[in-house]
Amino acid sequence: MIRIRLQLLVVCLLSAYAMTAQTVHTVCNLSDCPASYASVADALSSAVAGDVIHILPSPIGYGDVTVDKAVTLLGSGHAVDGFTGLKPILGVVTVNSDDVVIASMELQSVKLGSGLASVIEGVEVRNNRFYGAGKFIECNIAGGGTKNWVIEGNVFTPDAPPNSRPIITVSNRDTTWDIRNNYIEQFWPYQRVIEGATPASATATHLFRNNVVYASGASAFVLSSALNFSVHSNIFWVADPAYTFLPAGSTQWLHFQSNVLYSPAGSLTDPDPTYGNTVDVDPAFEHLESGLPEWDYGNAFELASTSSVSNAGLGGQEPGLYGNAFMFSMSGHAAGLPRFTSVNKAYEILPAGEILQLEVEWNAGE
Repeated sequence: MIRIRLQLLVVCLLSAYAMTAQTVHTVCNLSDCPASYASVADALSSAVAGDVIHILPSPIGYGDVTVDKAVTLLGSGHAVDGFTGLKPILGVVTVNSDDVVIASMELQSVKLGSGLASVIEGVEVRNNRFYGAGKFIECNIAGGGTKNWVIEGNVFTPDAPPNSRPIITVSNRDTTWDIRNNYIEQFWPYQRVIEGATPASATATHLFRNNVVYASGASAFVLSSALNFSVHSNIFWVADPAYTFLPAGSTQWLHFQSNVLYSPAGSLTDPDPTYGNTVDVDPAFEHLESGLPEWDYGNAFELASTSSVSNAGLGGQEPGLYGNAFMFSMSGHAAGLPRFTSVNKAYEILPAGEILQLEVEWNAGE
């Protein structure tokens, strides 16, 4: 912890955050906020490839954003910070460029731009919390395609109807995604985790690994039998034992391997009995305040030391969020970015006419 004494104004210095970007553009939509820009669009218009757009916490949402440059959109985290009690909130982020990074904020969705002539590669969506009805990652868009997207360390919590929207959509023009270390809640009946179609080719396989999926109602993992996914080292905690993992007639490129599948209400059917899934064994999370693996910042989704499935993932790794060297805070705070944890008066008694001094404490970076 670092403690400093400041007068009149506290400014979070981004120079403390190790970045390789050419320029860091700060954005805040409050009139008295010490930032370079009042909107994300204005910051993007000035940015060049490799720059970082740092979006500061605000009680006002920043709205929808279209990104047509290889930049990083970086928030302070999807949990409120200890200094302002706020967080950065965006609407729909439309991606029209390769090598875009979207990290550490709350947002409605990330979608591929429509009518694009080229394949959009190397997009990373990391450490965010998604809100709304679903289609949080939407790439089943006419005219475009994607390659080598990473969806990592996010929290997907649908909280609005309609209940038929999937969490993630893909198309047969999307290849080699890695969806890993995410918390995914299927809150609505009939909601799928994945929807769409992918090429029936081993070289185009998407990975879905080391995620925690909590289905609180009757639902299914996928709708289409033509999807091309390797699904391994995940924990599925489903309330309804009728949950469908694989639809009838699934292709050889959609399979489950080394997952933990559990329902407290009855026995589940192993979707791929030859691939070493662990079925009907409680994964035993470290701490769940309500006893259910619903999203809450007080819940700990690490496996308890007494868990019998701690090495049930592929190759003996830990299944769920903390396998595969999970590197994020589940509060969404970016690794290495200083964040305020408290602010107090430096002195209890302030003589008339004297300058108010504040004592501010922050983490130097996680």
